[in-house]
Amino acid sequence: MLLEMAEKGFGWAPLPRWLVQRYANDLLIELDVRGWPKPVFVDALWSRLYPPGPAGSWLLSKMLE
Repeated sequence: MLLEMAEKGFGWAPLPRWLVQRYANDLLIELDVRGWPKPVFVDALWSRLYPPGPAGSWLLSKMLE
């Protein structure tokens, strides 16, 4: 919804680059704004009884890069 509103000229929106590249059809440009992009900090938790499967292991490896 934010992507569509930005495409229609209703201002700006903080959108992931991959989303804009894939779906915005070259209608949007990235603004050079001080302090952006902001890093996003996340935590990963899992159970010792149920360790992460292939997808979870891949995600953890990407987070640690």
